[in-house]
Amino acid sequence: MKAKVYIRGDKDFCSIATDRKLALIGLLTVKSNDASSVAIPIVPKRIGEIEIQIESILIMTLDGASLNTEGDATRRKLLVVPEGVEHRKSQSFILDPNGNLNDGPKDGDVKANKPTAAPFQSKTQLGPNGQLDSIDLKFPDKKAIPGSLAAVIYLTGNLLGPVVNTTIDGGLEKFFRQPTGCGEQNMIYLAPNVYVLTYLRNTNQLSGANEENAYRFIQSGYQRELNYRRSDKSFSAFGERRPGSTWLTAFVMRVFCQAQQFAGVNIDENLVCESVSWLIQNQRGDGALPEIHAVIHKEMVGGAYTEGDVAMTAFVLSTLAECKCKGVNSEASILRATDYLEKQYKTLNRPYSMALTAYALSLVNSKEKLNANDRLVQSAIYDNDKKSRYWNAGGNALNVETAGYALLTQVILGRTGYAGPIVTYLTNQRQGGVGFVSTQDTVVALQALALYSENTAGNALDLRVKLTSEVEVDWKPPEIHITPDNALLRREIDVKNFLGGKLFVESRGTGVGLLEVEVRYNLPSSRGEICKFHLNTTVREIKEDKAGDLFGPVQDQADPQEQEGGQKKKSRKGCKKPKNKNKKRCQKKGKKDKKPIPKHQPVKSIHLKVCTRYKGKGDTGMSIMDIGILTGFVPDKESLKKLEETLPELDKLEISDSSLVVYLSEIPSDRDLCVNVQFDREYYVGVVQAVPVNVYDYYEPDQSCSKFYGPDKYSPLKLGVCEMGSSSCKCSQDQCAQQNPPIGDVDKLIKSACRKYNYVIKGKVLLIDEENTMVSYVVEVVQIIQQGNKDLKIKQQIELMKRGSCQSPDLKEGMEYLLMGLDKTDKYELDKNSFVKLWPKKRDGNKDILEDFAQNYAC
Repeated sequence: MKAKVYIRGDKDFCSIATDRKLALIGLLTVKSNDASSVAIPIVPKRIGEIEIQIESILIMTLDGASLNTEGDATRRKLLVVPEGVEHRKSQSFILDPNGNLNDGPKDGDVKANKPTAAPFQSKTQLGPNGQLDSIDLKFPDKKAIPGSLAAVIYLTGNLLGPVVNTTIDGGLEKFFRQPTGCGEQNMIYLAPNVYVLTYLRNTNQLSGANEENAYRFIQSGYQRELNYRRSDKSFSAFGERRPGSTWLTAFVMRVFCQAQQFAGVNIDENLVCESVSWLIQNQRGDGALPEIHAVIHKEMVGGAYTEGDVAMTAFVLSTLAECKCKGVNSEASILRATDYLEKQYKTLNRPYSMALTAYALSLVNSKEKLNANDRLVQSAIYDNDKKSRYWNAGGNALNVETAGYALLTQVILGRTGYAGPIVTYLTNQRQGGVGFVSTQDTVVALQALALYSENTAGNALDLRVKLTSEVEVDWKPPEIHITPDNALLRREIDVKNFLGGKLFVESRGTGVGLLEVEVRYNLPSSRGEICKFHLNTTVREIKEDKAGDLFGPVQDQADPQEQEGGQKKKSRKGCKKPKNKNKKRCQKKGKKDKKPIPKHQPVKSIHLKVCTRYKGKGDTGMSIMDIGILTGFVPDKESLKKLEETLPELDKLEISDSSLVVYLSEIPSDRDLCVNVQFDREYYVGVVQAVPVNVYDYYEPDQSCSKFYGPDKYSPLKLGVCEMGSSSCKCSQDQCAQQNPPIGDVDKLIKSACRKYNYVIKGKVLLIDEENTMVSYVVEVVQIIQQGNKDLKIKQQIELMKRGSCQSPDLKEGMEYLLMGLDKTDKYELDKNSFVKLWPKKRDGNKDILEDFAQNYAC
């Protein structure tokens, strides 16, 4: 069977087809019970989802003639992501014009020495007309990759609004970016649904649709978690491969027992009670419920062993208090554990242990619950600028978890006024609207916010919000009115155009609203970052035995001249062998011979060695090495098998479309831990971009360390589609600066500069730095012909950046250039909106024109 294969052109990518027209890719011959393929070189022109349409026509032969018969078509989405590593800055702001959450500092509070660090500088003013928030939306890092910048704000009338919408709609996978391949991490998809469903039900906001969705998600999470249950009825991070964990078993049972209250969820009661019995069996004679094996959550133990036992006992006690099992004598165990905590809480010094113990004693209604809470509040820190209350427990994730337990305690004790500033702190720490830092702090904080919201749900809500910007003073969107009927609605507003100035948010009325700001961007590399790990990568390319064309099949099978709506151009006939051997063959007058497409020895595999070492004292806890996979490659199964056999610290491997996730029990500080893996090529792409390797402690992912790896500069993997000599090359350069642009005469150059550009300078290139996907030029300002938006000075050094895929401008070190462009953002980009012309050293026509231009320039 033979078939013609076509691609339909589109404005969003470059190919042999023009926009909305069909172009023949190739003629395929497919044998019976077989398959055939053809390579399709395209160059995307924008970031995001791009639709590609492929069509085919079956060719039948009748009486020696070829006839086009039946056809078929398919559309596929190509996701184009920016180069580099994604960075996010997100911050939440509470709109509280009546000061409902502002209980003020208390006698026991420690005054914050300096305001808690925040992604965006802001100022909040309360007055008779309501609340005014001024948020400084600064541009992100000046090295942000062009096209990767996005900025949005979200507005809801409920502190749990983002969480409710995300969990009920099944969008948790989009928000929680941590791996989920172990027994604890998997709970991030189960616990939020339980707490949200409890909140909606208890506040009469539960509808049939979201109730059904939540039941389905909870049931699915429950079934998935059973994969980590051991035969002895305990749970471990990796099932039977690891011994049972007291902490993880208690954590899972706490959520399972809370989920049992829903009629629409089927939780096996016998299963729960068997695991609860396992916890009780490990109780010591003094009432303590310690971890009997290695702790996953190492911050639970801290420095002193005794304090670790107290924290673990409090954690397990809170589970026993919420799990009622028939036939299991948990009451006696609860009494012994309570007695143990009542004797030990006065010895505690760490805020985390104090918060967890105060919560457990409050939950079981201990006679010491108020005293334990008094000890907790004595170490609270009050930030007067943010009107927030928190505890310094030793790290972002631990601070959030500690505040979560403290909030739960205050709500149980009926101290909702004191709890208000804690709510403010937790809300401000939320990342991306839903999660916090890692699993535990997210689960505890959401449970606490849900319980608080449930207990304060009776407060009236009638809030009006007005947005303005100092960047575009004419921007005046309609006033937003938030009521109980639309409180859970999450409104999204694009504010990318307002970066570089202040955003003003005026709120008035009653109730509490939530404003979230999120800015996303990609950086080309992280060479200058400060992180807690040493990280090195070594790449070795394994070549094919024979050389070949990168997209050879396309050249043989396609006729790029065949276009929809037009006739196929006649190809040149074959040439006869000339009689005179000195004459060139097939040469027409006035036509240059086309250069043959070069043959290259293709790369069939990449061998990668990643070595890391912890910089701190001791070893880390559970850690993640997230290895990006080069486009067109897949992990080699044999190398993965060897890795599992030879690396003792390896707990699990997880493969996704874009990365290989390596779960490590720990990363040592006294030696390098090395991971060797091979990636085999699955299909060809034009230009293989570098990808990152990230290493981090699971409980402190914001302290990650990243490093790029990829093919070297002269690798066949970097040749790209432009090596083919096709129209795709020219098309792909549309977003780049023009190569050697004409300057015409002085008057035309001045008119063009005044009309198109806002900065015009003469600059000398001092340094060129290629950072994987971007090229950076350090330029000294020699002459200022026209100031742009920035106050430039003579001899000032500025940085100009261009995409590594752009062939022009190709600036040379030590040379001087006329540089014109737009400086709307916090950086100088060399793109299609730029003009770059070499300023000759020797006197010639161009030098005369440029000097006259600089001398007579006026708009």
